[in-house]
Amino acid sequence: MNAAPKEVRENIARAKGYLRRNEIPRALKTMSSAIRGFADVTLPKASHAELVMQCTVFLSELNRHPYMQRVLDPECTGKPRYLAFQYGKAKILATVLEALSKMLINAAAQNHRATQEAQQHRKVELIETGKARFQSGEIASARSFLKRAAAEFGQEVGTLLEIGHLFNDMKQFQDAAEIFESALAAFPKEAEAYAEAIEANTTALEFAKAEKIYFKIFRQFGGHPKTYGRLAKLYLVWNKNQQADEFARQALQLDSQQTESLEVLSTLKSQNT
Repeated sequence: MNAAPKEVRENIARAKGYLRRNEIPRALKTMSSAIRGFADVTLPKASHAELVMQCTVFLSELNRHPYMQRVLDPECTGKPRYLAFQYGKAKILATVLEALSKMLINAAAQNHRATQEAQQHRKVELIETGKARFQSGEIASARSFLKRAAAEFGQEVGTLLEIGHLFNDMKQFQDAAEIFESALAAFPKEAEAYAEAIEANTTALEFAKAEKIYFKIFRQFGGHPKTYGRLAKLYLVWNKNQQADEFARQALQLDSQQTESLEVLSTLKSQNT
């Protein structure tokens, strides 16, 4: 064979790219594969020397990388070990690089799990403290803890709904509405968030906000007779009788037995007699 195998050259190039992007485990694993790929291949001296030189340059950059400095000197002695290419020991170096890759991947996974556990512990602590403060009558403090939990963990599915329900239980309906609206903004396909936001705003007499949410539902999910009927009921409570009549009739065109719409028209009829 007169030239280095294509796969070996490509793996060396990939390993260098991973190292530049600080993807250390992938760089180690890929260079390990590259070294194994040419360790037993008979090549002209020039081709072999070229591969060794590229591996040496890679290892030199790897040894200087700040992350690898901590790996190679875990006790912070100031005298880190160095990875080097030695003739006749290529396979040993490949094994070391692969082992380091696995070790770093496992360590990263453990750190990720530990971080997640710590975050979940903090979330539970914030929510439970909020509930405890509410039970002891410290409403302002309870609201503060629950809102902090919402701000820090609102990206987790279900968390904002949980906190919104707690605000409902505390009869803090404006806070509940705010949290549910955050939930529907973060998860626009979560139907429960829309329903809860409407109910909380309606209870808080924030009719205009509830109306806006209904129209968001129309844009997101399309029109449905039950939704038209419930909007008609909102308009009735809001004393907007013309809109109540309009949406009730729109609902009944799609479903002649739609409950809320029939109730709305019955109420409007009784008001006019």
